[in-house]
Formats: sequence, structure tokens, C-alpha cells
Amino acid sequence: MYLMEKNKKQLDDNLLLINKQRKNPTDKTIILDNQKVLPVKIPSNIDLEMLLQEHPLDIPYPKDNILFMLSVIQFDNKSPNNYTLIFSSRMQAISRGYNQVLLWLQARGILEIKNYEYKTMPRRCRFEPQYHIRFKTEYIKKTTLINKMVRYKFAPDNDK
Repeated sequence: MYLMEKNKKQLDDNLLLINKQRKNPTDKTIILDNQKVLPVKIPSNIDLEMLLQEHPLDIPYPKDNILFMLSVIQFDNKSPNNYTLIFSSRMQAISRGYNQVLLWLQARGILEIKNYEYKTMPRRCRFEPQYHIRFKTEYIKKTTLINKMVRYKFAPDNDK
């Protein structure tokens, strides 16, 4: 009898997990120290703590917003000349301070930005050559930012 109840509970738990994945298959959040976080990959030679101490960024939750922008910029070793397109309407829906973050990253020499060309090409970004290296995992902790990233399908694919 006990074995049947245990199996039934396992089956219920599995069904709940499957249902959650069906509702939102892009949700890549994990629980770390009893807090919902979103793991993102950024170049391993970026020390955000030090950069933020030396050059503070005047927006709410600067570290999480910087991690968001760095996770959006994609790097492909096979073609490092590729730029990531930045569409302002999508970025503003997630992070109002995205433009300040982009300019801050450019001023620190982390990103190269090609600006908007009228009716031909949106703003484009890529990592500077010294950041074309291994990636490390950092965690976005701001819950509303995580929820917006998941809702707008900006949750990164960390399997790459």
C-alpha cells in the first residue's frame, strides 16, 4: 500500500513538472539559496564587481541589467564578425535602462556598437576581440527582470 502511494506521488510530481514545461518551455530558472535565479553566460575575463565599484552605473539593479545585456550579445567562435541585432522596442520592454547599459559597456571597452542606419539596419553589437574567450556562469537575481526575460523569450540557452 505504501509503495502505491509513493509511486502515485512521484507520478503526480512528474505530471506537474511536465505541465510546467508545456506552459513555459523557455523557463530556464533555477533555485539557488532559496531564490529564483537565471543563469547566464558571460566572458570569463569580465569582473563586474570591480567595474561597478570603479565606474558606478546609475540605474536600478545595475549588475542584473548588465548581465541581461551581456547574455543577449551572442558570440560565435566560427564567425566572430557577426553582430547581434538590438531592437529597442524589445529591449525597453525588458529593461528600461538598456541604452545606458550598452553605452556603459562600450565606454569600458567590452562591446563594439554600430549605430542605427536609417531604414536599413538596427543597432548592432558584438564583443571586443579580447572578450572572445571562454564563458563563465553568472546569475541574474532580480525576479521581475527574470520574469520579463522568460516572458519575452530572452532566457539564454546555456547548453551551448
